[in-house]
This record gives sequence, structure tokens and C-alpha cells, in this order.
Amino acid sequence: MSVEMVFKGRDNLNAVVFGEDNGEIDFSDVTRMELFLKGDTTSIDTDENPDLIDWTTVGNGVVIFNLSDLDVVVNKDLPATLVAYDPSRPDGQVIVYQDDRKLTFRFIDTLAG
Repeated sequence: MSVEMVFKGRDNLNAVVFGEDNGEIDFSDVTRMELFLKGDTTSIDTDENPDLIDWTTVGNGVVIFNLSDLDVVVNKDLPATLVAYDPSRPDGQVIVYQDDRKLTFRFIDTLAG
């Protein structure tokens, strides 16, 4: 497990590659994603905040997270659940689940001084 460091209030993005046994996950049909952080009430839905998660720019299983402006607990590891929606999965497919700890974010407040 790697921990993605999110520097609050900064312009750093987090790019994460998601794969399966046969290579990277193909997100080309995905129309929406949701991200849930365990240990915080924050959830992100690209239907409401499309600029926070981008799976279309790079391709090859890469998802870019732009989370630095979220109001979340700092200096704590927050395992994440990522859900992807496409026409064949209208109820969503879990890509990673928080208890597996395959995707974890740690928010660092670099502006606190």
C-alpha cells in the first residue's frame, strides 16, 4: 500500500494507476466516479464536482485526483473507496475498497506554518 500525500491549498495533483491481472483498467466508458474516505464524512461525486477526479486525460488506467482544497481531517491516513459508473454498470463498480487499503490519502496542511 502506498499513501498518496495531498498538500492542502497547493496545486499538487495525485495520479494513481489502477490495474487488474491483465493490465491497466480501461476507464474509457466510465461516465462518473465517486470517492469515499473512511474516517471522514467527505465523499466526492464527479456529477457534482467534475474537476476533482479525472480519468479521461491520461488513459491507461490513470486517475488524477485534485483534492487539495477539500475540508478534511489532516495528518491521518484515510483509506478510500473508489466507485466507477458506466452504461453497463449503472449502479457502479467498486474499483478499490477502503478496507483493502489499496488507496489511501493523507492530507497535509502545509499552510498552517
